[in-house]
Amino acid sequence: MEWAAAMAELALIRDMVAAGEWWRLWTGHLVHTGAGHLGWNLAALIILGLAACRTGLVWTAFIYLLLSMPLISGGLLLLLPELQWYAGLSGVLHGLAALILVARPSPIAWLGLGLLAAKLMLEAAGAWPVPDGRYPVVTEAHALGFVFGLVAGLSHIHFSRRVGGGGVVAVGSECFQPR
Repeated sequence: MEWAAAMAELALIRDMVAAGEWWRLWTGHLVHTGAGHLGWNLAALIILGLAACRTGLVWTAFIYLLLSMPLISGGLLLLLPELQWYAGLSGVLHGLAALILVARPSPIAWLGLGLLAAKLMLEAAGAWPVPDGRYPVVTEAHALGFVFGLVAGLSHIHFSRRVGGGGVVAVGSECFQPR
């Protein structure tokens, strides 16, 4: 399927969602505007997936991915009435990074979280360099993802402690062990 056809069938398109094509709340994050867009998002997803494995957050990350897609999409549709369409995974990825950093606090994690927050503030101020491509970067998706990732990370800590895990669930070591 070529890029344009995939975009038409799967992108988050306001009018199509309003017409009942609610699956676009998820699939809009799975289609991309081109090979470069897809490549950068996949590279980030692989890195964050490895981080989730290493920190024992695989299931938390998976649940976050499923829940954050419609939340980010809905947020974009509600907060940006002028936005007609959206495609890409970058908002979800910003949130996944925030989730991992918050759920496994350390000095390095706090530094990473601060740098990510600073990047988002620069984007909001228009001071962060945005690729000059054919398609605009919807930085609001990054901010929404970040907020949902923070909530997910804090929720993970809260619920892990309630079940006696002290905020740490050691499942990450299972990611790459031979069976």
